[in-house]
Amino acid sequence: MRRLLTRATFSTILHTIKSRPRLFFLCRGVVRLGAEPRGQREGAASLYSETLERTVRETVEPLLEGLGYSLVDLTIARTSGSTRVNVVIYRKEGVGVEDCADVSGVLFPRLQTIEGLAQPSLEVSSPGVDRTLRRAAEYGIFRGRGVRILAGDATEWTGGIIDRVEEGTLWLKRGRETRGFAISGIRKARLDYSVEVEEAKNAV
Repeated sequence: MRRLLTRATFSTILHTIKSRPRLFFLCRGVVRLGAEPRGQREGAASLYSETLERTVRETVEPLLEGLGYSLVDLTIARTSGSTRVNVVIYRKEGVGVEDCADVSGVLFPRLQTIEGLAQPSLEVSSPGVDRTLRRAAEYGIFRGRGVRILAGDATEWTGGIIDRVEEGTLWLKRGRETRGFAISGIRKARLDYSVEVEEAKNAV
């Protein structure tokens, strides 16, 4: 049975691949795959060009879809001569440590073939139960999940279950009521598992 990533402290897993001494997994809620050059963490990360990011996204996204995952987020940064690719994945059934490792094993060989990704390393993680939603597309990805949003000039969070996204409108369901919010007017949004718990209790 796969272990799902929860709010509890994630266990740390270190697995060294004998055939590639510098290729490893380091997982504390995420999986990192690739070389870790000296001074990488101290170096200031500089984002690569949008063209390179688009190329990586176009490579990664169909592979993830074929494996049954959605690409939530992708960032690329260059540090101390290496290229770090961070990928956040999601599926309704949940994402565990083994899932991150499996996805890393599929994506990493393909990343090595992309021109411009010097000494690539890969980090694959789940979005977490309280992820801040940054892109409009994420509302569709997290359909059925509980969220809280700050919309318009509201000073208090509004919670609900993502029911659907239509023509730039986010529809949240709370009990028997469904309300629509213009996505362009949403100032902040984050996943909130407690909303799902409350809805489950009220449904009993």
